[in-house]
Amino acid sequence: MNEIRRWHRWIMTVFGLLLLYWAASGLTLAIYDATDSHQVWAGEGGGPGASLAVPGLGTLPDPATLAPGIASALQQAGRGMTIASVDLRNTGRFLRLQFAQSDGDRDTMKRFDAASGAPITADHAEGFDGPPEAPPDFAARRNGLKSWHKGNALGLPGQFVGLLAGLSLLALAASGLLLYFKLWAMRRRSGKPAFFWRNAGDGVWRRLHRAVAIVAAAFVLNIAITGCILAVGEIQLNLFLQHHIGSPPYPRPTPMPPPSQSALPGDIAAMLGTTYRAARAQGGEVQAIQLVMRDGVAKGLALVGGARPAWRAFDAQRGTAVADEATGGVQVGNGYFTDWHQVLKRLHRGDIVGHFDGRLIDIAAGLATIYLVVSSLFMYAELRVRRRKAGRGGWFWQ
Repeated sequence: MNEIRRWHRWIMTVFGLLLLYWAASGLTLAIYDATDSHQVWAGEGGGPGASLAVPGLGTLPDPATLAPGIASALQQAGRGMTIASVDLRNTGRFLRLQFAQSDGDRDTMKRFDAASGAPITADHAEGFDGPPEAPPDFAARRNGLKSWHKGNALGLPGQFVGLLAGLSLLALAASGLLLYFKLWAMRRRSGKPAFFWRNAGDGVWRRLHRAVAIVAAAFVLNIAITGCILAVGEIQLNLFLQHHIGSPPYPRPTPMPPPSQSALPGDIAAMLGTTYRAARAQGGEVQAIQLVMRDGVAKGLALVGGARPAWRAFDAQRGTAVADEATGGVQVGNGYFTDWHQVLKRLHRGDIVGHFDGRLIDIAAGLATIYLVVSSLFMYAELRVRRRKAGRGGWFWQ
């Protein structure tokens, strides 16, 4: 038990401030989402009526018939954005046009109604009911908070630091539980089986720390485990997209434009039309068109429907068939919620139950985590003061 206690104390001392930052940023994001009247976050899971499926795609009309709306969207998106990939599809409710930069980062995408050219928010773009628009600064603030919480704001190093914080929290939660149950077993053998207890000399910090840790243990472990897995996935995706190392850790859902190696050249509206006509010439109804720049070629990827919908790739400027990784088979994860990565995100956020109750649980878990970290730091400081008075000034002890 002494070995577990030493590890618990060492991890808390070294990583305490790091954990405090991650818990505080996560709690801020959870409160922001719980008070989000626009449901900007609903497009990523949770929210009233959320489900693990998306409606089927409809048939896409010839992009030439959408020329005014596409022109208006391009004019708006072109302000301060280098368009590297495009996604045009019939969601079944409206025609959605989505632009992304070369990294395919969902947080930086711009979305429009292709028929009118009007901008739309992420939740509306993914087919959720709710206000079609939210204040742009509201969504921008959330994306900024999310980026700092995940570590993405600092790139790959920040993602590794986030993983380190998750592993530290996991180690703390596991060692804390082991300590508790060992102490509880000792008390049971002495005829004191109560789950909560006070020892002579225990201060308020220690008593509350023990009670909060036991009550919140399952929620803290959920945050730690799912957070670590998600952090590993973010690092793998970053290595794949930015450094072309390895492969993506999970299927990229079809509502997202695929990563593109550089900016698209030429007339985007014309390339959408060329791809559409090339796909129709091969037969089948076109449900979505994506434009990407890969291998030095502007490629048009057309999702052709039917019993077995599949992607077909064309030179977006010439209309000739070309090879591309997207045509290797039917894309997995057809919809933003259907792959394990999205389910894990919903578990991590707490909104797996599909409404705001999950956000409240997330807030409670965040408050518990912050209290556990702060109380641990205070207890450590008190113990160190006592040891210094006794002539033992080391930062770590057995």
